[in-house]
Amino acid sequence: MSSRLNPRLPALLCLRTLSLISLLISGSLTDALAADDLSQEYSWKPLKIGGGGWVVGMDIHRTEPDLMYARTDVAGAYRWEPDSRTWKQIVTADSMPAAFVHYGRYLGVDSLVAAPADPDIAYMAYGGEVFRSTDRGEHWQATTLAQHEIKMEPNGKGRQDGERLAVDPNNSDIVYFGSIHDGLWHTEDAGDHWSELESVPRGAPPYGVNTVVFDPNSGTMSANDAITRTSVMYVTVDSLGVFRSSGAGQRWTNITAD
Repeated sequence: MSSRLNPRLPALLCLRTLSLISLLISGSLTDALAADDLSQEYSWKPLKIGGGGWVVGMDIHRTEPDLMYARTDVAGAYRWEPDSRTWKQIVTADSMPAAFVHYGRYLGVDSLVAAPADPDIAYMAYGGEVFRSTDRGEHWQATTLAQHEIKMEPNGKGRQDGERLAVDPNNSDIVYFGSIHDGLWHTEDAGDHWSELESVPRGAPPYGVNTVVFDPNSGTMSANDAITRTSVMYVTVDSLGVFRSSGAGQRWTNITAD
């Protein structure tokens, strides 16, 4: 009789071992499934992992105490909760339309600002769209800016330059958005319609029109449509200077031109 070992023996032993393990696991799972369902007794809460990208912008409401928003370049945005002294994530599957937040699509925020005249209203540029909230970011509704295919890049080079969104301090339906590539856009009906202000140049990508600011002390004016607008505002345009409007966004002058 040959004293050589069967070369298939190790493989056979492995197969038998795996079969035994499978039986044991199967029996354990069967016992677990047969046990009482305790899932209702668990309390699930978000786990703080210390991540979330860079905080690249903050908006602090000028009249509402402790109303602050922070935006990040790769992981949504947050609202300060003064009672618990914590930051609450406000870009979630529960707060956003399903098409914008789901597995594989979770982005940073290009800009986020509260309406000066109404602390409950906020606007957020995210995922190629501008969203509007009437409950301080608990829920967001998409406007129509995405129809114009405006390029956004929350993790781009200009993410710390300033807020690209600005809400008229005298009219919460009037909003401006400075894009990195497609110029200065505005709405006067809370986002139902958007149009580009072609009198302001688009600037050099990837910065473009990178800051929009109203002068809240400049007074108001209205045209034949009787819409109240803040008189003076400023925008910065990369490589081209600072532009000022003293006609509620209708006329613009480069105040840094030689």
